[in-house]
Amino acid sequence: MVCFCSKSRSGKKRASFHAASVILQVDRARLQDLQKLHRTQARLLPQAVIEELYQRIKANQWKEALKVFELLRMQEWYEPKHEQYVSVLTMLAKNRQPEHAEDILRTMLEEKLPPSVEAYTALLSAFVEFGDLDRAVSIFNDMKTQGDCPPDVYTYSKLIDGFCRAKELSKALELVEEMERNDVPANTVTYNAILKAVGETEPLEVMEDIFEHMMKSSTCPPDNWSFNILLKALGTRGSIEKMEEWYLRMSEVDVAPNIVTMNTLIHCYGLQQHFHKMERVLNHMDRMYFSCNEFTYNSMIRAYGNAQRISDMERMYFVMKQSGVKPTAYTLTLIITALTKARMWHRIEKVRNEWTNSDLRPDVYLYNALLNAYAQSENLHMVQETFEELLQNVEPDDVTESILARAYEGHGHKRLSVSKKDNANDLAIVVAFPILRKPASF
Repeated sequence: MVCFCSKSRSGKKRASFHAASVILQVDRARLQDLQKLHRTQARLLPQAVIEELYQRIKANQWKEALKVFELLRMQEWYEPKHEQYVSVLTMLAKNRQPEHAEDILRTMLEEKLPPSVEAYTALLSAFVEFGDLDRAVSIFNDMKTQGDCPPDVYTYSKLIDGFCRAKELSKALELVEEMERNDVPANTVTYNAILKAVGETEPLEVMEDIFEHMMKSSTCPPDNWSFNILLKALGTRGSIEKMEEWYLRMSEVDVAPNIVTMNTLIHCYGLQQHFHKMERVLNHMDRMYFSCNEFTYNSMIRAYGNAQRISDMERMYFVMKQSGVKPTAYTLTLIITALTKARMWHRIEKVRNEWTNSDLRPDVYLYNALLNAYAQSENLHMVQETFEELLQNVEPDDVTESILARAYEGHGHKRLSVSKKDNANDLAIVVAFPILRKPASF
């Protein structure tokens, strides 16, 4: 009996391993090779294939997920399931792939699965995320004319969010009124989208009136995100006292501050140069066992750097590293920018050495900050060396060219050209550098 069970388990392990091996082949295969692979691998273990599909979806690996989903559909035991289609559609929406989402929905209907609000809402979301609001509205109108899947609160909320992000607040508010006429109660997600748009364009009093309505509502009470949106709007627009009042009112609706709330307070205090309050929030986070993250430290570093409080900026940079939070390319961009403004060239070189000896991946913004520092210090040798390194790692942008032009024109050289051309589908960068015989000291 024991031996029998062992063989059964061993057989399942072999089958699962075989499925994983085939899926690895699917990941590596080109789309035109999939059909050939499917014809030879149509009897894989169901659980293994389905688990692989959801792992790809969870990791937002949309290309690989589509291949595994195609493999799943080719299995002899396959039966179309609505929830699998909705999961794939939702993943495609997050990754801004509306064309693939349309193909998946079309396949779903071809497999005789009934249309659903969830599926159409996911398709609409894909177009909203992609920025094609006209197509999203077209899908929304189709849902209203088809009697079997009218828009629900999530459909309305997604389209409202799209209009708010596109700065079309009037259209978003029209949809809220339509929800009321159609007896579709707006929820917290709906109002959060409205709050964010109002906070960016309208008087703060309007935003507070909407929030007061939410505080009294049973269908759309404020959550963490609601308060974070309100606090950020008030703080970034200089209304610090109001921000503090609303922070204290979180307890009225039993909403606890989270790490985003703390980071928002630090960010807003930093913008207004309320450094003492910024430090108090940081100490409060320590007492309440909040784990500071890169956004916490970057906000502190940016605030001190902008105010040219270099010693405090470097202290926060040290604390960041000591706490185990890895500095990002943005962190170093902030530091180099502040040090450039203070003309502390030797400290910039120290920061560069730290990044060179780490696994940090610089982006074009970090390279631009460094190029600007060398240009302002008139170290043309390091400008050239840094630009050559930039070309090996990232693509230069308009700011890069502007910095280089200023650096060389100021020394009587011809304008430096950074041009791009398509040569056999490869990007070629053509750079005209003056010959520098003697490196300047830094």
